[in-house]
Amino acid sequence: PLVQKALNELQFLHKKWKEEAEPVAEEFREKTWEEFKEVSNRIHDRKSELMGQMEEIQKETLEKKNKIIEEIKKLAAVENPNHSFWQQSIKKVEDLRTEFLKMGNVPKKYSNENWNEFKETLRNFNTSKNNFYKSLKGSQQTNLEEKMKLSGAQIMWECLVREGVEVVFGYPGG
Repeated sequence: PLVQKALNELQFLHKKWKEEAEPVAEEFREKTWEEFKEVSNRIHDRKSELMGQMEEIQKETLEKKNKIIEEIKKLAAVENPNHSFWQQSIKKVEDLRTEFLKMGNVPKKYSNENWNEFKETLRNFNTSKNNFYKSLKGSQQTNLEEKMKLSGAQIMWECLVREGVEVVFGYPGG
């Protein structure tokens, strides 16, 4: 921002120099112009230096953001996840999302592509998570329906079989 402000001011001064400045005595004209030109060149050189630094920082930021995207992709692609995995992953993805959004800018030519890939990756993660919970809900409903079909005696019998009970003593009518 400060560099841009200096460039704007310099542009204004150049315009003023050409259009409004009073003529300078011949013996000072060349020296004054050279000083003005040197200051202008230093400002432009500093701008170029800062732009180079900004490009390097943006490239590093792009690499970091791409690593976050890859980490989220790995979480979404896990096979046979369970409830505990998804709960931990939800927290992890939220932390990664916050970190991604706090990072600085990436090079302009990659900005849209990077943002769209991030959104798509989050969408895929959420789809995987939602599919897991939908399937879990379906299997829970099926289990409930099966259990509701059993009578008290059947439930007792299945518990005894599952526990390996071979002998039961009972009282008739008791």
